[in-house]
Formats: sequence, C-alpha cells, structure tokens
Amino acid sequence: MAANAPQTRTCPVCGTSVREDFLYTHVRTDLDVLNELMRRNPSWVLPDGSCPRGIEELRASRRAGAEAGARQA
Repeated sequence: MAANAPQTRTCPVCGTSVREDFLYTHVRTDLDVLNELMRRNPSWVLPDGSCPRGIEELRASRRAGAEAGARQA
C-alpha cells in the first residue's frame, strides 16, 4: 500500500470496507444541517425536534446552494 493511500475501515453498520474519512461524512452533513436549522430558527433547540420534511427541505436547500456555488467556480 502506498504511504499516502487512504486508510480503510469496516463500516460497523453494513460491514462494507470504506475509506476511513467516508465513515463520518454523514455526521458532518447532519451537523451542518443542524447548524443551519439553528441559524434560521434561533430559538430552536435539539429537544424541540423537527419533522422529516423540515430536515429534508434544509438538506435540499443546502444541496442547491452547494450546486450553485460549484457552477460559479
């Protein structure tokens, strides 16, 4: 294995061998979504919760923003 090759680990959920940095991608994404939720709704706290539709709308909004940024680059 090359010295700079990405490390792999076994996913504890499905058993697939994946790059180690991929194991935490969803956590970073979810934290970004939660941060956006708090930015848009300053009085919101985690115990308030949110419906799946609200979270998906935030995710879609973030994806659209990322895609627009990529097109401008």
